[in-house]
Amino acid sequence: MLAAYINTMLGVLAKHSVAAILLAVFLEELGIPMPIPTDLLIIFAGAVHAQTPMQFAGWVFALSLVSVVGASGLYGVVRRGGRPLVERYGPYVHLGPTQLARSEAWLNRHGWITIAVGRAIPGLRYATVIACGLLNVPYRLFFMAHLIGSLIYIMVFLSIGRVFGPGIIELIHAPHGALRLLW
Repeated sequence: MLAAYINTMLGVLAKHSVAAILLAVFLEELGIPMPIPTDLLIIFAGAVHAQTPMQFAGWVFALSLVSVVGASGLYGVVRRGGRPLVERYGPYVHLGPTQLARSEAWLNRHGWITIAVGRAIPGLRYATVIACGLLNVPYRLFFMAHLIGSLIYIMVFLSIGRVFGPGIIELIHAPHGALRLLW
């Protein structure tokens, strides 16, 4: 039953994968959680669609573009509406003006590299965007650091898919072949 569901999902993803992967990355960068982590979708793109250097470059460009657009949307929402919420309700969770000022000063000292590293590490990617919006990081600084960090992240995950993906996809389809032999 699970193998049939996985094969169905992989079939739908393979048929509409380019649009689905780009849309999923865009929505997740906006802060909307996805049922399938986009890390896995990027690995899938590397395994299936990025086998030549030209395809790889095209995917890096497309994923970087939707990543920047989506993260810029989240940054704008947090920058506009997040700070007033934190100023009003932050003291209830020990996040007062002193902590915000200290965080802003720290980010101003170590900003560019911190943002780029935060965007390159899964698990810190969205927290980095939210922190940049809350701490009033200038958009130009956010944009450049985000672009570099996301490029590293995207290239690593596409490369993982490109190198290890075909073997993993064969393993996913192996039960289907065994069932066909049994039949």
